[in-house]
Amino acid sequence: MSYVPDQPDQERAAADEQRMGALLHAVDAPAPAALQARVAALAAEPRRERFTLALALSGSVAAAAVVIALALSGGPAAPTAQRVSEIALERASGPAPQALVAAGTSIAFPHWSARGWPSSGARSDRLDGRRVTTEYYDSYGGGTLGYSIVAGAVLDWGTGGRLVSRSGVRYWLSAAAGARVVAWRQAGHTCVLASRSASAATLLALAVAEHGASPV
Repeated sequence: MSYVPDQPDQERAAADEQRMGALLHAVDAPAPAALQARVAALAAEPRRERFTLALALSGSVAAAAVVIALALSGGPAAPTAQRVSEIALERASGPAPQALVAAGTSIAFPHWSARGWPSSGARSDRLDGRRVTTEYYDSYGGGTLGYSIVAGAVLDWGTGGRLVSRSGVRYWLSAAAGARVVAWRQAGHTCVLASRSASAATLLALAVAEHGASPV
């Protein structure tokens, strides 16, 4: 199979060159002329090349290149409910707890045995400095779902998906790579249910039941 390189976007390249010029002037120690010429060529190169150049430099010159690379790439991605769902889809790292309150919150995880989903395990993670507590539930039919609660200010939902409202509460529904996700905001935190086996309707029903039984 032959490889056909992408054609550069001329307007975007021109805009990138203007942005890079302004950023270079903002750095205390000016970059050498050779570096400035190399940076100007970055607008037409893959982003990996830009970061490689930044890492190869040192001192104030490296700082200038890093600032430019971050500006062109949009910077690091902020945590979202969509990213939290990736944790909810992981495996438990500990046994099923008798009672569990999400770290950094007052939200207790529910007991869903009566609904056909007994607890099967738990795990604790950090996402961009946020504490994420997850409890896992296995259905009597063999399905598995993860329920993650993220401490701290509420997160954005993520890309795609749709919002639905139940009893005045908004729930974000999404699906990707064979998994269904339902997220909502509760007590100032973000809650995420995700599963590759349970339907979106099942996740939404559990979310509505949980939200109705907990403080908002």
